Amino acid sequence: MGTLATSVSLLARGPNAGSAVTSAHPHNLSSSPSLAPSSYASSSANASPEYLTLRTSPSSTLTALDSSAPNDSAVTSAHARSLSTSAAPSPATWRTPIARGGAATRERRDARAGATRGREGARRRVAIAAPSAASVGASRRSMARAAPRAAEGAAGAARATARRRRATATRGARARARASANEDEDEDEDEDEDEDFARWLARATKDDGVATRIALTERGRAFGTRGVEAVRDLAPGETLLRVPWGLVVESASASASGDDDGDDDARWSSAMAMTLLEELSEGESNERAAWLTRLPRPAPKTPALDFDDEALREIEDESVVDEALAVRRAHERAREAYGERLAAIGATVEDLKWATAVVHSRVFTRRDGAAERATRLLVPGVDMCNHDAARFNAIVRVVTSPETCQGAAATEEIAEIAPSSTMDKFFELVVDPDGETVEAGEEILISYGSFPNDVWLMYFGFIPRGTNVNDTFVIFENVDELVAHVADEFRRDLDATTRARLRDVFGDDARVKIKVDSVDEKLIEACDDVLGIPWLDVVASRCRALLVGGRFRTKIKDDVAALADPNVSPETALAVEFRLRKKQILIAPLGQTLEKYGFSD
Repeated sequence: MGTLATSVSLLARGPNAGSAVTSAHPHNLSSSPSLAPSSYASSSANASPEYLTLRTSPSSTLTALDSSAPNDSAVTSAHARSLSTSAAPSPATWRTPIARGGAATRERRDARAGATRGREGARRRVAIAAPSAASVGASRRSMARAAPRAAEGAAGAARATARRRRATATRGARARARASANEDEDEDEDEDEDEDFARWLARATKDDGVATRIALTERGRAFGTRGVEAVRDLAPGETLLRVPWGLVVESASASASGDDDGDDDARWSSAMAMTLLEELSEGESNERAAWLTRLPRPAPKTPALDFDDEALREIEDESVVDEALAVRRAHERAREAYGERLAAIGATVEDLKWATAVVHSRVFTRRDGAAERATRLLVPGVDMCNHDAARFNAIVRVVTSPETCQGAAATEEIAEIAPSSTMDKFFELVVDPDGETVEAGEEILISYGSFPNDVWLMYFGFIPRGTNVNDTFVIFENVDELVAHVADEFRRDLDATTRARLRDVFGDDARVKIKVDSVDEKLIEACDDVLGIPWLDVVASRCRALLVGGRFRTKIKDDVAALADPNVSPETALAVEFRLRKKQILIAPLGQTLEKYGFSD
């Protein structure tokens, strides 16, 4: 008999699949109200000079956020198409095209790509900036001879200058040759380690055919960094890697969503990080040693663990910053609790911080039963796959063997299996059954999930490349903000009866969210049935007010200039792009795109 897969929707890549960062975050979509289709083509709102409304014909599709569908943070990385189980929203249009799909939704920055490029750049700088003692001596001798030669006249000086230039060029060529040799040596070492890892993976999974299907590559086509690629053509549904559960690092938390103060995150992620460090200290005797030594150094930089005060300020989102600081304090408490265990293996709090960042950026989340508990999983081999929500060609799933579990796999979707169960369980990487053949040399890509940028920034250390259609912005925190905006912009004072009707429409969660191509259905209902104002006028005027009214310290042109600055730090660049992408959501109802401001992906 074959294997039975558990519900794919139980899996998601990332530490906080149960919520968008945490339930306290205003951008959280875990309780997102329905958003409905409508047209942005009829706005009459005026725009400020920087955010002039473009009067073009509507041509892009506006999709509705349906409350019956999985929310953004609950969408699985196992299969991005799990959204197809929800009712299809009706289409509508903005006034200008909103880029969707393909290159527009590829990831902006892969955390591991930055780490790899950083190491390579450091090697180049060291090789070029550190000439040998002989070259330094030669330079000094050349300078000593320069003065008497100058007395020979202009011709002699010119010859001396030419000789110095040739000498400098020679030294530069030698330095570049040394740098190239060092890089070649490093690449050779990486390739040797990749081969060792591949051999270990074949032994650990008891599958000698792994090397005939996939291989690690230090230059993945999608991001130019380490990834997994096809060795031969791979058919849809073909299993690429089948990792026994005994190789999976597993940790459970108290809830699927996490606590508001970050303590739940700190408990499970610090525990997993400590496990990694202790296993690393065992050296080659550890069964996962080949995988542990291939974990990225440095780890991705995230606001909670790495950003200084300046970088945090550049985010320009108080809620995100507050949450990052709360998570940071929780992890600081956790690091203190692990002091003795760290000392026992000769590790430091910096080592624990590195391991925690590794866990955050590589963990899969699997929800059990009715999603009241979440299990976090680190899966050797599968974690090497890079992310692309639009172009993924593989999925992940948990499977069990019917021969040993006697039907347990079939019941796992509706009931939690006892931890003591001895059934065979595996974590599989599979070519997307609904996709096309993956050609030899093509990179194996999975979707980590359909998250707003808050999650990518907070835990992965990068944000999606291009337009992330899952990113959100809260334009009204509550009914009172809506009432005040209507009074300011439309000169209408709402009586108590009207306010009560608005509260009835919005219910307990009165936050109004928009995406780059969709708007809250409850706002449309409130505008149509209660206010009698075109909803697009309300949205567009509110977006303009947020852009020019002090919500951000900077303008879009400032962000574009900062990102073009070669001296900006990676952390600051990430923060700037985060806020720029939030502004991208706000200019969409005004008929604008970032290209108008000279920014292109």
